[in-house]
Amino acid sequence: MNDMTIPPGSIPEPSGKKTIQLTRTSVMPSSYSRPILRRSIEVASDHAQKMFERTFSRTSYSCFSIEVILQIIGEEKLVDKALLTISKLIKNSEDLIDKQIAQITELNKKHELDENSGYSNPAIYHADITSPLAMQYAKLLLKFDHMVKMIDVLWMNGFLESRQRTKALHDWRNNISRLSSRIISIEKNARIDAHKRGKQEEVDKTAPARADENDAAASLNEAMNPQDGIDDALPGASESSPGDLRKKGDPDSEDDLTEPVPV
Repeated sequence: MNDMTIPPGSIPEPSGKKTIQLTRTSVMPSSYSRPILRRSIEVASDHAQKMFERTFSRTSYSCFSIEVILQIIGEEKLVDKALLTISKLIKNSEDLIDKQIAQITELNKKHELDENSGYSNPAIYHADITSPLAMQYAKLLLKFDHMVKMIDVLWMNGFLESRQRTKALHDWRNNISRLSSRIISIEKNARIDAHKRGKQEEVDKTAPARADENDAAASLNEAMNPQDGIDDALPGASESSPGDLRKKGDPDSEDDLTEPVPV
């Protein structure tokens, strides 16, 4: 599945599905009226649900804030560079997931497996999309959910060992968590630049800083990779070649799962 479409408006909420409001009031009210697309997003797997709950709200706000802050600073070229870099980082993760999905699709065809799997407790997330990058990130998480379903089909049918499933899903979640932390870190460095240039008050009126559980991950990332400013914080978005997670010890097996590369 190469295109994850987020439907507009609200999804009917049938009984048995938990509903979660992702947009939290963890910032001071702002007088700035920004465009918002309100979406209800259905997520089936527990692993994807955890990623939505732990990363989406904070990462989405960082995507919005980066563009606003850099425009206030007055660095138009830096705005384009930052947004393009973040978009490429997300796209790199999308490409890795697409490769994994294509691999599993071939395995399913080979073994004549039904790709449709159900889950006992799907969730509907009510989310505010505030920027194109936030929309791209939401679609990435939906694509991750679809990939998890396909991995679970292999596992349920006995073509993937439990330890392999556990490791693969753990690695993919870490992959997305690192991506989220890098985006948050870029935002925090943009705020540092704004403060150095005497623009902090203007930034606070438009895109106030917020704090939640993901700041811990971002702070750890900054401690490991100290930056002097927003330009230094922008990572390279070059593509990497993923390693292989082999099926049952066969180095040339077609039944491989691709281990994600650190973003």
